[in-house]
Amino acid sequence: MKKAPFILLLSSLLLFTGCNTKNEKSISSSSSISSTASSSTLESSSSTSTSEAQIVSNSISSVEQSVEISEESQDTTVSEMTQEQALQRILDTYPEANDEDYGIIFWDMIDNDFLFKAYSKSISSQGGTGTIGFFRVSPQGDVYQTDATGTPF
Repeated sequence: MKKAPFILLLSSLLLFTGCNTKNEKSISSSSSISSTASSSTLESSSSTSTSEAQIVSNSISSVEQSVEISEESQDTTVSEMTQEQALQRILDTYPEANDEDYGIIFWDMIDNDFLFKAYSKSISSQGGTGTIGFFRVSPQGDVYQTDATGTPF
């Protein structure tokens, strides 16, 4: 455990010497003094810092891949829902909509949500609109009763 801070300090020193060319003389003179005492430690710390950099790089790559995968899964969830599936979700959620007198038609898209109009066939046959209400179905399958603009009650 006591070697870790020492290795970290030496790897930081090596990193700064590679980045800073103006102070090369002062750093190289101080590093030459310390390098005679611990040249084997510097070699092991540089290989350790290289290994640590590879681990960090691999971790970042893994995180980026998992973000890409989660974004793709969200996109497929949104695009997989069809009008027929949305209509079926309404019928499953509101069994009373299965009545012979009810009709449900696609009305509009609001972002990725489907908006359906529910109407009474008997009332519309008498000359009225027969509108009973509206249903909004999200891509995840959530069903909400709404007004004609899709705003939930």
